[in-house]
Amino acid sequence: MNAEVLIASDEASSSPSNIIARKGSPAWLHWNYTYVGDGTHNEGPAKITTKYREQKVVLNSLSQPEAKTLASRTGSSGALTLESHIPPQFSGRVIVISPNSTVVIHELQYNDSTYEFSSDINLWVEISGKIFTIHVTLKPVVSITVKGRPDFRAMPPITMDVREGSNLQLPVEMDGNPKPSADFRWPHLTGSSPTNVPSEQLYPFVYSSTYKLTNIDASYCGRILQTILKNSIGSSDTASTNVTVLVKLDMDLGLKAGKIGGAKCVEVKWNKVDSGACYVKYEVVLKSASGSVECSNLGYNIGNMTMCREAPYSNVTDVQLTVSFKSTSKSSTAKVSNISVSTPSSTIHEPTNPPVGQSTTVSMSTADPGTSGNATSSPRKPPDSGSNVGAIVGATIGSLGLVIIVIMNVVFCSRRCKRKGLDAELRLMLTRKVHV
Repeated sequence: MNAEVLIASDEASSSPSNIIARKGSPAWLHWNYTYVGDGTHNEGPAKITTKYREQKVVLNSLSQPEAKTLASRTGSSGALTLESHIPPQFSGRVIVISPNSTVVIHELQYNDSTYEFSSDINLWVEISGKIFTIHVTLKPVVSITVKGRPDFRAMPPITMDVREGSNLQLPVEMDGNPKPSADFRWPHLTGSSPTNVPSEQLYPFVYSSTYKLTNIDASYCGRILQTILKNSIGSSDTASTNVTVLVKLDMDLGLKAGKIGGAKCVEVKWNKVDSGACYVKYEVVLKSASGSVECSNLGYNIGNMTMCREAPYSNVTDVQLTVSFKSTSKSSTAKVSNISVSTPSSTIHEPTNPPVGQSTTVSMSTADPGTSGNATSSPRKPPDSGSNVGAIVGATIGSLGLVIIVIMNVVFCSRRCKRKGLDAELRLMLTRKVHV
């Protein structure tokens, strides 16, 4: 006999054959149908006795050929209830609304798109003394398409170290539907566009993208590499990785030093190592011919240092510079000459038209907080800024005097190179008056 005579599906009032939903949202599964009812019915000369045995809501997957039951009911007057043992991937996410025989799947996941859901009804039928079991699959068979913006399966590392001149590689793993890609961006490269890296599928709805930067240079040290995942639905939150480039320190430092100010100061100059936003430490040691230490100090991300004291540096013959970053260091030595090694900007300028009526003032400013102008022999923490800023000292000498502007390097002093030596030197330079 025709099973549709006993049970007829009502697709118009059932769930659609394909439900499109966002990841994390719920989906409602319901099948509406009519049943002729338990009892004996006449179909022509034959008597048909029917009995409603059970209804099952089942799921099927191409990867799992055996159907799994989510919910069931016994008898036409029974209530649809959740099975005690459901597939682990749906555990805690499925409920049944018994009054209207609806199954609700909460917190939809991308893998839910790989299943089909159906409702089957089994009837016991007796026709002219013969007993049959009739299996009816209600229409429609329902599939779910889960879409959503991409997310990181595992967050990129917060920090990473890479050797200067090597290749940086940052892989990221993501999920999403439709297929996502990854944007990688260095914020310090102003005006640059993100590098978009297409993804490769690892398994259903899981993808991978790898950012590569060949022959990375030291200017990337301490910089942030940002990662954003995106597809047509939206984009992820930004993930940031702080990159430390392990600087080689193999460059020629070009170390040179000379005495100035009647040998009461020694100025030291060298080629500063490119280190991006990282802090490279420079330690300067002045030595005598016998090798004894006459003065020492240190700073960060600088290319020169001037060290002064009251007494002349008559015993100083050599200078040693030690450059260090993380576990790598390099030392260089040079002779200390008796002449200045300053650039032309480190000279005294006398304006031809001095301002009139101003009082004499002296001011010093040390803009680099990572260097010390006080007596100290202990290292300081790296500064917030890597710049090496010169201090400007201005003096106005009365209405008939001349303005002398001295542009000099930041002065560093240790216990053996006291600050009052610098003050005495400044007073000496500021008292050079020109009489009319």
